[in-house]
Amino acid sequence: FDKAIQAYDQVLEVFPENQEARQKRGALLYQNGDFAGAARDLELAAPAGKVADANLLRIRSDAALKSGNPAKAEEDLNQLRRKSTAEVPWVKEKLEEVRDTMTEMKKRLDEVEQKAKTRPRDTKAQVDAGKISAGLGLHEKALVYSEKAISSAPANKAGYELKVEALQAKGDTAGVQKTIRDAEKSGVNTKSIDKWSPLIHRLEPAAAVKRQ
Repeated sequence: FDKAIQAYDQVLEVFPENQEARQKRGALLYQNGDFAGAARDLELAAPAGKVADANLLRIRSDAALKSGNPAKAEEDLNQLRRKSTAEVPWVKEKLEEVRDTMTEMKKRLDEVEQKAKTRPRDTKAQVDAGKISAGLGLHEKALVYSEKAISSAPANKAGYELKVEALQAKGDTAGVQKTIRDAEKSGVNTKSIDKWSPLIHRLEPAAAVKRQ
């Protein structure tokens, strides 16, 4: 898998918006056990509003579930159920797993939120609470925690990543662009964040036009 993944790494370094390469690398990452990486690539391969085939939805939902994002898994599983009747038994089983995972994550969120509340300057506690919130589909709450983390540590990479994800989930494109620019101004190496590559790729032509 490694050589094939490296080949797609090279393609995506030059063409970060190549959705076919994203889908193929995502499938390889999934097979390689990198579920978070697979979920990111497969989301970029068919973002909201784009047509996702049944196979992509199957892999992406399982990758999302295994990487701590049951809310996204549930969304994809419901799409898959509408798209393919053949997948209904598997979808039913996975939806039960989603519900169990959400129950456990809600308990964990209560614990982490208590820690974040008692340690407001602890950026890790804020980011951890935000990540669990995002996994449960609580994007407004995730956004609040991301802003607390950034407020405490203006160059906090994890805080900016969390904020961009929350804004993307809300469909706030302008907010995403502003956050990436703010991260760069604060000293974050934005180009080292692979999942931001397509976003930065879109920002660069606009910045060039603005300078002219």
